[in-house]
Amino acid sequence: MVSKIRTQESEDDKLIDKCRDSFDCGDCESPTWKAPSNNVHIHPSENTIAIIIDVRDNKGAIFIHEKEDGKYVDGVGTEETGNLVIVPWNNNWYYYSIGSVRLAWVERKEN
Repeated sequence: MVSKIRTQESEDDKLIDKCRDSFDCGDCESPTWKAPSNNVHIHPSENTIAIIIDVRDNKGAIFIHEKEDGKYVDGVGTEETGNLVIVPWNNNWYYYSIGSVRLAWVERKEN
């Protein structure tokens, strides 16, 4: 299981502050919000330090797997309804979504 941060805060700046406080990640870019296509393996950029899944009005889920062997790592779905969930990102993973999910990547600022 992956350590997740649950919040009801939805302002980008406050979400970045939560990431910075939780992961000691230094300067981060504002979240890049996406609506991923279903059942497509997505590999966030190498600069990604966390992903944020908006499940306040849950209509879907994301599933996180190991790149190397496809082993299931964790997911975020109906059990998190009402929250935004921040997941620290490991570049050895990919995710895919089912249903309608709003998601953001939090990336480290490039020098």
